[in-house]
Amino acid sequence: MKKGVAIIAGVVVVAAGAWLGGTWYTGKRLESEEAAQIQELNAKLAEAVPGYQAKLQRVSYDRGFFTTRARYGLTMQAPQAAPGEDPIVLKPGMVEIDTLIQHGPFPGGALARGDLLPRAAFVHAELVQTEALKPLFAATQGKAPLWSDSVVHYNGDSTGTGGLAAARVEHQGTTLVFGGAAMEGEYRRAEEGIKGTMRIDSLSIENPTDEELNKIAINGVDMHVDTRLGKFGVSVGDTSMKVKRLDIQGPADQVSAALDDLAYTLKIGENDTTINGEAVYSVGKLSVGSTDMGNGQITIKLANLEGNATRKLARTYTDLVNAMMAQSTGGETDDAAAAELMKRSVSDVRDLLVAGPTLTVDPVLWKTDKGESRLTYTLALQPPKDADAPVQELVRQAIKSMQAHVVVSKPMAQDLLARVLVATQGVAPDEAATRAADEIQTSTGMAEMMGIVRSDGDNMRIDLVYDGAKATLNGQEIPVDSLLSSIAGPEGMDGDDADLGMPESASGESGGADSSTLHMLTNDTIGDLITAAGYEYEARTDEYGEPEMEVKPADSGATGINVFFTSCDVDDGCENAMLRAVYEPIKPEPLKLINDWNRGNRWARAYIDEDNRPTLEMDINAYGGIGRDGVEAFVQTFFDTVPQFAETLNTARKSK
Repeated sequence: MKKGVAIIAGVVVVAAGAWLGGTWYTGKRLESEEAAQIQELNAKLAEAVPGYQAKLQRVSYDRGFFTTRARYGLTMQAPQAAPGEDPIVLKPGMVEIDTLIQHGPFPGGALARGDLLPRAAFVHAELVQTEALKPLFAATQGKAPLWSDSVVHYNGDSTGTGGLAAARVEHQGTTLVFGGAAMEGEYRRAEEGIKGTMRIDSLSIENPTDEELNKIAINGVDMHVDTRLGKFGVSVGDTSMKVKRLDIQGPADQVSAALDDLAYTLKIGENDTTINGEAVYSVGKLSVGSTDMGNGQITIKLANLEGNATRKLARTYTDLVNAMMAQSTGGETDDAAAAELMKRSVSDVRDLLVAGPTLTVDPVLWKTDKGESRLTYTLALQPPKDADAPVQELVRQAIKSMQAHVVVSKPMAQDLLARVLVATQGVAPDEAATRAADEIQTSTGMAEMMGIVRSDGDNMRIDLVYDGAKATLNGQEIPVDSLLSSIAGPEGMDGDDADLGMPESASGESGGADSSTLHMLTNDTIGDLITAAGYEYEARTDEYGEPEMEVKPADSGATGINVFFTSCDVDDGCENAMLRAVYEPIKPEPLKLINDWNRGNRWARAYIDEDNRPTLEMDINAYGGIGRDGVEAFVQTFFDTVPQFAETLNTARKSK
C-alpha cells in the first residue's frame, strides 16, 4: 500500500514539476518573442493607417512564475506639421492597454472555458483609464470601454472573445446612446487568417432641437468576417454586415424614414494570376413615413485584376497618401518625388490592365408590388497603346468595350412617384395618382422625342453599346468621340467642366475676346477680373509666401472679401484659387437658412465659421486646364452672389 502511494505521489510530483517547468518556459518564451510580435503588429498598423506613425510600445512588463502583467501604449504622429503646430496626434500616456497573461501549458482562463489541451497562454486585455480617456470611462460608467480574452496556441493561433461597453454621452444638446458590442473570433497565424463575428445591439444619436435631423437609431447590427492573406498581399475571403433597422427622424413637421434589413456582403477571391471580387448591397424595405417605397439591391463585380500589379498599386497608393498628408500638414513639396509617384501610378495602372479587367454592375434593382426597374452595366478594359499620351487619351484607349441597359417599369415609376407625393407633401392619393401619371407621361414623351429612351410595352428602355469601334444609343449610332469624351473629359480640360450647367463661358467655349486655356492662376489674372467686377483690391503674400488678395467690400454687404491661392509655383502661378466673403454674425446661427441656400446655389457654398460669421466661398481649379472665359465667369458669378447672400442674411435678421 505504501509502495502504491509512493508511486502515485511520484507521478504527481513529476507531473507537477513538468507543469511548473512548462509554465516557467512558456513565460520566458512569451517575453523573448514580445519584441518581434510588437514589430510585426506595428508593421500592420503602418499599412492600416498610412500617413501616421502609429506604434504600439511596451510601457511596463512584470513577469512572474504563473502570470505576467504588461502595459502597452499606442502613439500616433502626423508625418509633418505646419510651423508652430504640434504634430503629435496621440501622445504617450493617452491610450494604454493593460494585459494579464496566464502562462501555459494549462492557463486557468483556458481551462475555465473548457479548453483542456496544452496552450501557450491566456491573455486578458483592457483599455486603461488614463487622464485623456476619463470622459470615455465616464460614458461607460467606469467599465472598460474595450476588452478581450484570448487563448493563445503554441503555433501562434488564437481564439477569443471581446466587447465594447455600453455608453451614454451628452454634449451640447446631443445624446449618443450605445448599447454595447460583443465579439468572438479566431486568428490563424500560418495564413494570417481571421474568422469572427461582432454584434451591436443598438446605437442612437438624438438632438430634439436640431432643425434638420432629430434622431438616428440603428438596431441589430451583425458583422461576419472570414478572410486570409492571399498570395498577392490582399485579404481574400468573405465579409458581411446586416442591419435589422435604421430609423431617421426629423422635426415634427418633416417626414421620417426607415430602412429594414440592410445587408452588405463582399467576396474576394484569387487564382494563380488574378484577383476578383463581388460586393452586394441590399435593403429589404424603405419606408417614408408609413408608406412602403419598395426594396432594392446593387451587385458590383470586378474580375481579372492582375495580382502582382494590384500589390504594386496598393503600395503606391500608400506612398501617395503619405505624401499628400505630409503636404496637407505643412510639409515641403518634393516635386521630383511627386513626379516619380505619378509615374509609378500610371505604370501600375497600365500593368493592372494587362489581364483585361472587367467591371460589372448587375443589377441595380428596385422593386415594388407594381413592378421592378433595373440597370446593368459592363465595362471591359485593356492596356493603352500609347503610354505617353495625355490622361484623357489614356482613359479612352483603356476602354475596350462598354454596355449599359436600363429598364424602367412605367406602372412602378408612376406608383412610386404617387407614393412620394402622398408621403412627403400630404397629397390625397387620387390626386397624387393623377399628377404622377401626367408627370411620367410628359417625361417619357420628351425623352422619346430626344431619342434618349424608347418604349417597350409597359417599360421604358435605354440601351447604350460601345464595342471598341462604334457606339449606339437605342440602336442608333452616335459619335464615339462624344461618348468617350463624356467619360474621360475633353482634352485640355479636367473633364468636370463640360455640359454640367456651369456659369456661362465657364467651359471656355463662349468665343470671348480671349478664350485660351489657363493651367495656372495668378494675381494679375484674378485681379483684372476683380477690377472689371467693380471692386478694388490689394495683392500680398501670406506667412508661407503664398499669394493672396484683400478685396474692399464696398457696398456688397460683406465685412471682408479675400482671395487665397494654393498649390503654387513661384514662377508660374497657382493651380487653385478660393474666393471668400464673410458677414456680420447672426444670433442664433441661421443654420436652416445656410442649408436652404446651399441646396439652391451650386457654385458658392455657405457655412458658419469658427467665429460664428456667415461665410461664402467659391473654388476655382485650373488643374488640367480651364478657359480664361471660364475663370471670368466664375469670378463674376461670385461677386454677383456676394450681395445676394447679404440680402438673404438681412432678411433673416429682420425676421428675428
